[in-house]
Amino acid sequence: MSGIDLVTLASLLGHAKINMVLRYAHPTQDHQTTAMERLEKYNAVQQIEAFEREPAITQ
Repeated sequence: MSGIDLVTLASLLGHAKINMVLRYAHPTQDHQTTAMERLEKYNAVQQIEAFEREPAITQ
């Protein structure tokens, strides 16, 4: 819940596999909601940037 990705956390804890971290990681509902909001915001930004890169259609 600190925001550290699981691969980095596994490395810091000395685990060879992420499965060991997953065994002890139990995110709260609030943490899951925040993560989903961040993902939605990221996707929205990506869509806006893709739209802005498209050439304008002129008539």
